[in-house]
Formats: sequence, structure tokens, C-alpha cells
Amino acid sequence: MTHARTAAAARRADKSPRAASSNGTGPAGSTDPVEGLRARADMLFRAAAECLHQHDRYSRFVEHEVLDGEQKGAQQLVRLCDEMLSGAVSSYEKWCHVRPDNGDASWWRPANALWMAARELARRCDCSDKAARRAGNTATDFGELACDFDLEASALLGLRVAVEEYRKARPEAALAGVTPKS
Repeated sequence: MTHARTAAAARRADKSPRAASSNGTGPAGSTDPVEGLRARADMLFRAAAECLHQHDRYSRFVEHEVLDGEQKGAQQLVRLCDEMLSGAVSSYEKWCHVRPDNGDASWWRPANALWMAARELARRCDCSDKAARRAGNTATDFGELACDFDLEASALLGLRVAVEEYRKARPEAALAGVTPKS
């Protein structure tokens, strides 16, 4: 994912991050910075859950060898969800300086784990994309490419674990009919 697309996704995900973070407004005009952070953690959770759903869907299409047009459409959805996740990561990063100090912060550590897992997935996807573009026809090139894709699969698994931990800590973040179940 390019930095320009990542920045554009961040702007779409969080309309006015500077204004919001500077004046401390959270969701629905709340002035509580912890509420702002939690809202962004919830957004990150939903984006990650949808990203996983679309990656799973695409892998099933590849596994069943559906028509190229259908695979290409699914691949475009995966890229869009990856961009949406990147935007949610950027939005959360703008608020992650806030640290809940009350006892009702059982969601905070899972949110940070989710944030780190999403960042790792983005990094691994970038590495895989670059490796695929520069791969030659030697056994070494194919071995390195396979390693990059294995690391990307591992990052997807890490994101799946983080999504489920956040779902347990904050089940109300999942919107009925919107957030995919694992």
C-alpha cells in the first residue's frame, strides 16, 4: 500500500483528526478523550474484522478456481479493505497518546494489540507486494517469495487473534448485521 493511498484512507476514516485530537472531542461531540480513543479502537476492530472476512473470501475463490473476473473483483475488495484498515490504524495512532486511567479500561490493551497486529499485516502485505514485483525465475526468488507470503499469512493469523481478543473485551463494538463474525 502506498503512502499516498494510506494518507487518503486516513483522511476518509477520520474527517478532521487534527481538530478532533487538539480539542479532545470524541464521538458525538463528547469531550472525553478516552471516548475518542475507544471510538477509534472500535472502528479499527470493525475494519480489521471486515479485512479478515474479505481475505478469507478471496482465498476461497482462489481455492475453488472461480472465473478470473470474479477473483479480480474479490482481490479489489481485499485491497479496498486493506486501505480501510490502514485508515483506521492511522486514525487510532492520532489518539493513542491517550491512556485510560480508570478501572473500566479492559478494552485498552486488546485495542493496542489490535493496532500492532494491523500495522504488522500492512507491513507484511507491502513486503509481499514488493517481493512479487521483483521476483525472478530462480529457485531462490521463489523461496523468498514463499517466505514473504508465509509471513503475511502469519500476520493475518495474528490479526485474527487480536480481533477476537478485542471482541471478547468489548462485544458492543461489533455492530449487528455489519461486523463479520469469525
